[in-house]
Amino acid sequence: AAHLSCYHASPQGNVIRLLPNMSNPASLVSANQTIRIPDWMAPNPPFVLDTGTPGTESTICLATSEDPATKLPPEYQVPALTLIQGARGIEGIREQFQRSLGEGAIAEQTLQWEVLPHTTPKR
Repeated sequence: AAHLSCYHASPQGNVIRLLPNMSNPASLVSANQTIRIPDWMAPNPPFVLDTGTPGTESTICLATSEDPATKLPPEYQVPALTLIQGARGIEGIREQFQRSLGEGAIAEQTLQWEVLPHTTPKR
């Protein structure tokens, strides 16, 4: 079991927390538990990730043995899906978790993808 926190960063470096959220308010998850972000299997998912402007988007999930909410600074204590002021992208999230919880106290996984400009099909 671990406390799971996930964040999404736009190509501009804006960051929001994805987990915990309104449908998954507790950060503690069991070992080998599957978590969907967003939970597209739910009848009414609380949010949908939609691509924005072209560029690299990324998501980072961090697992810790203690609840990070008690250790992170106030600007990280905003509700889920709310912009975190001054986070500076995924790297900023990683650095803040390391400062707040200690470098060896975190397991993490990052996923990045490229959003391409919309093009109209040729006829």
